[in-house]
Amino acid sequence: MKPEPADCPICHAAAERTRQRGGRGFKYSCPTCGTYEVTSALLGCGARPPASAREDLARLRAYGYKPRVEFHARDGIRIGPSRSGGA
Repeated sequence: MKPEPADCPICHAAAERTRQRGGRGFKYSCPTCGTYEVTSALLGCGARPPASAREDLARLRAYGYKPRVEFHARDGIRIGPSRSGGA
């Protein structure tokens, strides 16, 4: 799939996103936050990411993980490693 312009859901900078296979969400490429995955649920919920989100994404990449931002109605926003493997 081709990248499309979009605002980064973390810092709101101009970024690009690509739809993930199977409707699991999007892969964002942001000049400030880097590359990470986002679930569709997060984009539709209107919840605000924590202030530490950029640092959390950078920390996961530093340890060799591909970051993923998820939203769960019960738990809220979770930033962790992607289930699809390493960076």
